[in-house]
Amino acid sequence: MSSNSTRACPTDVSGASEVERESRVTNEISKGKGRASAVARRRSPRGTERTDAPCLVLNRCIRRGTAQGEVLPLLVMDCGAARIQPSVKSPIASSLVLSPSPSPSPSPCFSTQRRVPRAAVCAWLAAALGFACGSGEDPLVSPVAPLQTGSAGSGGSAGASGASSGTTPPTGGASSGGSTGASSGGTEGGPDPIGLAGSANDPTGASGAPAAGAGGAPTGGAGGGEQPVLDCDVPPAASPLVGWAATPGQDLDTTTGGGDATPLVVTTLEELQAAAAGTEPAVIHVRGILTPGDLAVGSNKTIIGLCGAEVHGHVEIREAQNVIIRNLTIVGYSPGNCALDPGFDAAEGCSSGDDAITVQRNSHHIWFDHCAVRDGSDGNLDVSNGANFVTISWTKFFYTPRTDDVGSDATGASGHRYSNLVGGTDSPTTFDDANTLNVTWHHNWWADNVVERQPRIRFGFNHLFNNYYNSATTNYCVRAGIQARILLEGNFFDGVDDPHEFNNAADELTANITADASNVYLNTTSDRSVGGGGPPAGVPPYVYANVLEDAAGIPAAVSAGAGPH
Repeated sequence: MSSNSTRACPTDVSGASEVERESRVTNEISKGKGRASAVARRRSPRGTERTDAPCLVLNRCIRRGTAQGEVLPLLVMDCGAARIQPSVKSPIASSLVLSPSPSPSPSPCFSTQRRVPRAAVCAWLAAALGFACGSGEDPLVSPVAPLQTGSAGSGGSAGASGASSGTTPPTGGASSGGSTGASSGGTEGGPDPIGLAGSANDPTGASGAPAAGAGGAPTGGAGGGEQPVLDCDVPPAASPLVGWAATPGQDLDTTTGGGDATPLVVTTLEELQAAAAGTEPAVIHVRGILTPGDLAVGSNKTIIGLCGAEVHGHVEIREAQNVIIRNLTIVGYSPGNCALDPGFDAAEGCSSGDDAITVQRNSHHIWFDHCAVRDGSDGNLDVSNGANFVTISWTKFFYTPRTDDVGSDATGASGHRYSNLVGGTDSPTTFDDANTLNVTWHHNWWADNVVERQPRIRFGFNHLFNNYYNSATTNYCVRAGIQARILLEGNFFDGVDDPHEFNNAADELTANITADASNVYLNTTSDRSVGGGGPPAGVPPYVYANVLEDAAGIPAAVSAGAGPH
């Protein structure tokens, strides 16, 4: 960034004039020693709080040395222009704010989690801050320029020089390698000076920071015009498996999916349908946004989304066992309009369509982890018809606003935005629902525009812990139906109606809700029903203390961590 066009970001807001602060920070950045102090907050003329956090992040990037090969998970908000905000997993998560992060719905903005090399993040920050800090605009309300790819500029000199100027916008500067360190190591100008890319608006690259030499051959700098390069080949690690899916039963000890099968990358719906069929173990990596359609998942499968992958339509797990689906966005047929569902019947309404995901017909040992599920016509993720040993963790459920105005089952303004159903009937005849439908729900987020069923449960032992509820449209969150046994621990109910209740007086005679003092209720109304005439859930038959958290931290942890990474 050009020092004469970009206002420097303060690293110490006390005891120094603006000129002194500017000189100090410019000097620190040029040496790769930026030190980020506490974020300086102030009030804008509009009375809204703003922050110099983006500038401080740039300093922190440099201070940390932009460690080679380090990858950061970022949440990318796609609203027509690139906007970024990191997930809580990022070391710089507490500071990076380049633009507002609107909820994925009801606006047309949708989010994808991506893994980006730290050096590329710093390069992008250098480019973005040329706008956010240099123009005098408020970085919290100003749009950030879209991602661009520039050709490399001329190389800088070896060692401390880092990147040099590019030729024309949007070219960034590519840094050269430092001089070879002594064989014993330790001399300045060693193998890893890293330059930062110039921005599309300001082609001048920032200086690289010399690292202590460790001997050996020099390497090229990480700066350059291409920004950012996404790491879409290796999915993030799964969360620890706990709950019913990790519990022995029905001839399985736990849930392993496709095990250690060689991953197969698919990029079309047809490829995914073929790979997910049958019972042979398979690990399937999904890349891209697939065309809408139906997907049947067979036994012994692991399906993992890469770099913002999305499956649209209907996913069905029936008469299958040992299935893992993670790091994937699954979008039902009905974002904003149930009539988009191929199975929609106007004589009935939204409930005539498909769920985004259905687990049914004696399927067992099924695990969903770090998924985002939205806009199912009937439900988002339903478990029914004898399904058993299911864990749903770190998953976000939400809807695009819609109404349900036609048909015999019309729900009007609520739009049948009923997210999760466990058990589809009070009178099962074919399936043993009374001894199945055991589900663990933990670290999930029921978010924008969910109205009911978070979840609504018949039969089964359902254990819900460390979940976050904050949908402003909620009619109720958890509902106990016939013979349901529900255990609620460490959940956070935020501004919702009826956190937990019984379906009706008759069902209360056979069901039971246990909710201890570990749950938090903030500005909630109406029912927090407990007890009931049925047997209590008791102690779960699995270990989970290693992942159980205090409810006070759940809003921050879950809102940042749930969904694909």
